Amino acid sequence: MISKKTLKEGGILLFATVLGGFLNYLFNIFIGRMLTPSEYSVVVSLFSVFV
Repeated sequence: MISKKTLKEGGILLFATVLGGFLNYLFNIFIGRMLTPSEYSVVVSLFSVFV
């Protein structure tokens, strides 16, 4: 049986993961609108190296 503490911590982790993914999605839309395609490709390449 899974303890309540484990479920709570798992829920927090799930929430943080979903929130992080959503914020990443919004960031990419925002940056995609601000930059030219060549500038955007540089930013995406740098993020792929660091993340």
